[in-house]
Amino acid sequence: MLKFKPKLRVLFLAAKSRYIWLGLLISVFFIILITTMSNRGLVDYTSHAHISSIPQKSFHNVDAEALFAKLLTPPAASINPSVKILCYILLSRSKVRTAMLIKETWGSHCDKLLFFGGYEYPELPVTFINATEGYENLWGKAKAALLYLLKNPYFKEYQYFLKADDDTFVIVENLREFIHNSSLSLDKPVWFGFKLKHKRMQQGYMSGGAGYVFNYAALTRVGTFLSKSSQQVYNAIGDCNVDSEYGVEDLELGKCFLHAGVKSINTTDENGGERFLPLSYDVLLNGAISSFHWIWGQAWNRVRTGERCCSVNLISMHEISPNQLKLLYHLLYKLKINR
Repeated sequence: MLKFKPKLRVLFLAAKSRYIWLGLLISVFFIILITTMSNRGLVDYTSHAHISSIPQKSFHNVDAEALFAKLLTPPAASINPSVKILCYILLSRSKVRTAMLIKETWGSHCDKLLFFGGYEYPELPVTFINATEGYENLWGKAKAALLYLLKNPYFKEYQYFLKADDDTFVIVENLREFIHNSSLSLDKPVWFGFKLKHKRMQQGYMSGGAGYVFNYAALTRVGTFLSKSSQQVYNAIGDCNVDSEYGVEDLELGKCFLHAGVKSINTTDENGGERFLPLSYDVLLNGAISSFHWIWGQAWNRVRTGERCCSVNLISMHEISPNQLKLLYHLLYKLKINR
């Protein structure tokens, strides 16, 4: 063991103490730096390629006016009342309370609101469909809902059908305005939403989370195929999955719509802003998206973040919690901003 003379020992201990304090100061500096970058969305520790991997930011940290002042909802007098829209949601057993919030908020702006599920709930009217629960079987539930809509003659009075998730928020007035301004023909089968790429589908398909819209002509086209046997359908359209309940709902529907001759239409505005969002508005506004997120490679249009991310005539946004749903509705429909 090394032995030091008294003077050298004092110098050694003093130097050792300085290094310890210097190390502590450097550690504190890096902790502050990383925390700051993380809060600004410059560092993202999530690397999964699914929507749920995105950090959920609270609206409490966002200036309400900055978020919503640019979102425009047309005045009631400008909305075409002849456009009748039926909204429906594929309900899971654990989301009944959220469904009740939807019914009280944006769902009340639809001409008709339906919840499809495999159970009956005393507090919420649910249209029963015989389909297996679970995300992996969502295609089976989606098919059952489409066939129910097609076979019930009452629903012929609706020109357009909006399918949304239980964590989607929809500004129905902006949807009506988009349909009215697009001068779409009711005789031509179309669907629209946030478009995604797929190597086997030239026209792409629509994100289920952002919500997608189709007209009655599209419903009759695809319903005709879904009512047939797999052998009849395979000879005609190949990839449309009519027998199995297993499959990704929006992708499987995109295959069936493509082969049934249902055309997709563009929904971006004149500035390239998206009207349908597969993520929450504040995530795109703040740019808090991992570089490994699926949206960069699958979105049909170039993904933009910041103030130019989205259309001022926004129609829908996804990944909205129940608390955010209530806040959004209050900010858009209840809060008055005096200028």
